[in-house]
Amino acid sequence: MKTALTALAASFVWGTAFAFQRMAAGHIGAITFNFYRSVLAALSLGVLLFVSNRRKKPEERKKSDPKKIAIGGTVCGMLVIAASIVQQYAIADVEAGKAGFLTTLYILLVPLFSVVFLHKRVAPSLWVSVLLGLTGLYFISVKEGFTISPSDALILLSAGIYAVYILAADYYVRFCSPTELNCAQFIVASVVCLIGMFAVEEPTLAELRDNIIPILYLGIFSSAIAYTLQFAAQRDGGIERDGNPVAVTLLLSMESVFSVLGAAVLLHEFLSGRELFGCGIMLCAVILVQLPEGFWKRKIKANNE
Repeated sequence: MKTALTALAASFVWGTAFAFQRMAAGHIGAITFNFYRSVLAALSLGVLLFVSNRRKKPEERKKSDPKKIAIGGTVCGMLVIAASIVQQYAIADVEAGKAGFLTTLYILLVPLFSVVFLHKRVAPSLWVSVLLGLTGLYFISVKEGFTISPSDALILLSAGIYAVYILAADYYVRFCSPTELNCAQFIVASVVCLIGMFAVEEPTLAELRDNIIPILYLGIFSSAIAYTLQFAAQRDGGIERDGNPVAVTLLLSMESVFSVLGAAVLLHEFLSGRELFGCGIMLCAVILVQLPEGFWKRKIKANNE
């Protein structure tokens, strides 16, 4: 029950975050926006670590490898901020719900990249999921003349970067606490954005004031809280361990559904029938790719007994 609620909470935060990102898009530079959210996340997590360590006795404090934290924070921070900046640039021209579903493709890409680059064996259902995902993508994004808009292509690029990020985080979170790794990655992200926003943008205090709500939501809920929950799940070997894997998978995939609902409620944005049909196909692909190997065989066997 606890795992299911955690998965649902993370999915809700990430899904609704697309609406808040779109609120800020076009009103504040993409790099500047991500600088503010990254600083807020790093400060929040830093205070949390300081307070929690002060309350613990020296012998109760878990020792993490500082070198792994530094390297992991740098690698994960560079990847997550690259994906976030690309996504923020694109979302000005992409409906929040549509962006949510396209970004959810990273769940498909993670096992696909594992096969291609890490030579891992996966269930045959992966290839069915890939086919379904491409079909869903066609209905969501492909226009007349078989073209994809530049903004849609950027969202897909960010999904690819997120997939690489997930694989990197899966490795480094084994050596440090989720909170430490998350804090380290957003410190790195803050430094990268600080350099970038003064190099290519012109940040003003008026931008900060006018976009404070999206910045607070993305900084505290999406960055500080939800990413820590993700790291905790990866460190423990997958949240399906202590829950129904089918139910948990569905809850994680709800990120894309919450993005559509959030866009409708907060922005009054509604997808077309064709786009909704594509979203349904993509959701099926996302769920299918996360089902454990042998799931259907066990179901058929149980029904025959």
